Amino acid sequence: MSTVVELCSVFFTYGCHPVLDEVNLQVNSGDVVGITGPNGAGKTTILKLILGQLQPQKGKVNIFGMDSMAFKERFRLGYISQNARFFNKSFPATSREVVASGRVPARGILRRLRKEDYKVVDEALDTVGMLNMSHHMVGNMSGGQQQKILLARALAAKPQLLIMDEPTAGLDVSGRHELYRILSELNSEKGVTLMLVSHDVEEVSPLLTKQVCLDRKLCFCQKKLSDTGKQSNEACSKRLAMV
Repeated sequence: MSTVVELCSVFFTYGCHPVLDEVNLQVNSGDVVGITGPNGAGKTTILKLILGQLQPQKGKVNIFGMDSMAFKERFRLGYISQNARFFNKSFPATSREVVASGRVPARGILRRLRKEDYKVVDEALDTVGMLNMSHHMVGNMSGGQQQKILLARALAAKPQLLIMDEPTAGLDVSGRHELYRILSELNSEKGVTLMLVSHDVEEVSPLLTKQVCLDRKLCFCQKKLSDTGKQSNEACSKRLAMV
């Protein structure tokens, strides 16, 4: 089993405000990792370190065995930020055009998309159940539909690791369940490694292979249905409630 993400003794501070302190984390191929914690705990900061948008003051961050700042094959990472949603009604693009833009990291910014690229685009739309709406204007879609389009856009690059920051924000109960179903299938059928930042501890837990609680430092809570796992999950929930 290969290591996809590795954080070793990572320390990060914004000015004089420490956000992460001696954080160690390993994500293996095929994992589904949930990162939970209170506001300001450093959850989004960890994602930015993995994506190479920030550099730790101490420690190291490796992606597929390479330093995150030197890692060049960004198309292997899919990312949907918390601030990516949603499109306004005047956004001048169809859902297929939005998803097609996700092929650019894999193809190169100066290369025109080919027939095989659009085949990948349609496969991504089909994966999220939106192929029948490929020619609809994305601005006229519901929040749940737009979230699926953003997911399809990330999948269009065929990433090995998909990172999502608060993926269910703004979705109703049925929308959240549908999104988790799609993510579960991506992991089990296509082998995509997932990292999810979420406040939704209870709903996301069944999907996870590893739950990480963050508040400057990490504690791990086993998802497995053993007595130890149950106790860890309970302790994690109580800890978050007290912060």
